[in-house]
Amino acid sequence: MTRRLVPQDRINERKEFFRVTLDEIAEAVRNHHGEFELTRVAEAAEYRKSLALIEEERQKAPSAPPPQVRAVA
Repeated sequence: MTRRLVPQDRINERKEFFRVTLDEIAEAVRNHHGEFELTRVAEAAEYRKSLALIEEERQKAPSAPPPQVRAVA
């Protein structure tokens, strides 16, 4: 199975993508700056607005007709 990276964030024009886990980031921060509090559930207002726009577009889009099936003799 091939996975594609599809930007869902249409509000944030920076389009930042990171290929590290939060745990890896936390470890690096602790190593350089000591203990800190990591918030794993952020507000993410821009991302949530993007999801709302995608859903709104999906609801407005006309649904495609079902494909026609032909019998082969």
